Amino acid sequence: MASTTKLDVSRSVELYEEAVRLMPGGSQTKGKRPNPASYGAMPIFMSHGRGSRLWDVNGNSYIDYYGASGGVLLGYCHPEVDRAVAEQLEKGMLFSTPSEPEIECARLVNEVVPCSEMVRFLKGGVDVNLCATRIARAYTKREIILNNGYRGWADEWNYWRNDGGMPAAFHHLNQQFRFNDLNHLEELFALNDGKVAAVSFDCAEPLKEPEPGFLQDLKDLAHRNGALVIYDECMTGFRFALGGAQEYYGVEPDIATYAKGMANGMSLGAVAGSRDIMEKTADCLISLTFGGETLSLVASIATLQICRDEDVAGHINRISQAVMDGVEEVSQRVGIPMVSFGPPALFGIRFIAGDEPLPADAGTFFYTGLAKRGVMLKGSWNNVLYAHSDEDVAETLEAVEDTLLELRRARDAGRVSEEVAEATVPFNRPY
Repeated sequence: MASTTKLDVSRSVELYEEAVRLMPGGSQTKGKRPNPASYGAMPIFMSHGRGSRLWDVNGNSYIDYYGASGGVLLGYCHPEVDRAVAEQLEKGMLFSTPSEPEIECARLVNEVVPCSEMVRFLKGGVDVNLCATRIARAYTKREIILNNGYRGWADEWNYWRNDGGMPAAFHHLNQQFRFNDLNHLEELFALNDGKVAAVSFDCAEPLKEPEPGFLQDLKDLAHRNGALVIYDECMTGFRFALGGAQEYYGVEPDIATYAKGMANGMSLGAVAGSRDIMEKTADCLISLTFGGETLSLVASIATLQICRDEDVAGHINRISQAVMDGVEEVSQRVGIPMVSFGPPALFGIRFIAGDEPLPADAGTFFYTGLAKRGVMLKGSWNNVLYAHSDEDVAETLEAVEDTLLELRRARDAGRVSEEVAEATVPFNRPY
């Protein structure tokens, strides 16, 4: 069903204009800021969610593949998770002593994560990656971290950015290596002989999967040089497989970090590792007031029990693959070819060269076209939820086909840029 109706996101735009007066950037998450190219044609503020769907403040509903930036795993308002939180709320959120949910959640993490014998709880991805780094430095009595990829917004990981406020002093302590390039790692170990505490990275991204043998070779190289291996499993944990990327790829790290969806929308992170490493760093200063906050812990207990007792990761991978395959098939049929890429649990899609070129803003046309048909899909880092169904896939692929047909019509008429301009609102601000 072709749609030429403009999506009404007027309330979102009003709220964003108010938000940027009150908060820098208008959002607490940089990735949730509106794209200037699609401003006024995509939702910015959501009202509520349930299952695989979100509703914006204008009342439009969407099948959501963003997954709250990976922060939701099962689906919005999952009844078992919500029930656990509501019951704990009646007992208390935070106490002057530890609470039993800390023990129960740690027991579950140890049960499902291959490398885990002991656990520390924190509140998010930045916390857990800084914590893992401190543990590695304390255990090895070394300082340098060889890192690949994004570990959060802290200075430790972002000295190379030009955003401002990043001390250059971290350049020596945190050095970037090229993924799938063992020779580069060997060079960095040689340059920092006897000084490397750990190698830190995430095992997979939409544009980056480990080549056969790379993870084991990396682990062997690190251990030969007295360094630990840290997997950032904030995105991959419980999503690639029950045991995360380490189960999916069959190579265990010394330490693994978790956050994002492990509490299905509540704020919780975990650092998991061997008893030897974790016990020997028990007195290392890692302490936070809200680390034992009970609502997030019981939410995680409920989430991990569901992941353990039901094939959550298998379902996510199956639905993801169905979307990937369907987008490719539909796009070939329409004549505007697209390709899917990456591991299914974090898949991406993009246009590829066809017989007729597409204008630069074809992507904006495509994703805004999906939004007005009730689908929030993006070019990479899509996060399928356990709540997504085969019916969602069918509806998504219908929206993809209708949007591509509309894009083909606009391309043939030379009106892609003009129609994008008609659907959007000028974005006259620096962020």
